[in-house]
Amino acid sequence: MSPCVASLDIVNSSKLTAAKRRKLLAIVEKCMQVLKQETKDLVYEISRGDSIQLLWKKNANEALRQCLWMHMMLLKEGFEMRTGFGVGSISLITKTLATSDGKAFQLSGRCLDAIKNTDNRIAVAFETEALNHEWTVHNIVLNYVLQRTTAPQAVAMALMLQNKTQLEVAKALRIKQPSVHQRLKAGGWVIIQSVVNRFQQIQQ
Repeated sequence: MSPCVASLDIVNSSKLTAAKRRKLLAIVEKCMQVLKQETKDLVYEISRGDSIQLLWKKNANEALRQCLWMHMMLLKEGFEMRTGFGVGSISLITKTLATSDGKAFQLSGRCLDAIKNTDNRIAVAFETEALNHEWTVHNIVLNYVLQRTTAPQAVAMALMLQNKTQLEVAKALRIKQPSVHQRLKAGGWVIIQSVVNRFQQIQQ
């Protein structure tokens, strides 16, 4: 299992009102609390409320699922996020992630830079070239889904990314299970699930 680093930023954050910024920061902090409960060794830093860096040192098999969950948590509230995701070695860990180093950090930064002025919302890169070739397709597919996800679809997929069943999602949203199924089908849940499963398989 390789460590993972995610570099995240919020799309069009400079155009947000003060009230929207406060709402955004509250969502981000809530997400971080949930992720820390799930993954004890997760390290994260938030800068200016619109830039986040995360490091999964050991329990990295859930890293992509957790990142996509954050995407959905923000999408359902009307915010969009970009993620540069690097999987590889760590050569230096300092008091701050900003000054830490290693292949995972470098890949994460390059991925985020590569998508900053595009419509893409996520880029995943590995230290292994063979995996990068495979993941070129997965990146395209993930972006296709994220660019088209509606708020109601994001609500349902956020819950599914917390390993809920469709029945549990229906109960939480107070809607019928067929309605949940329709949201997930329209939102491309089967694609998200397949890519997350493949990532977890690689990280075993």
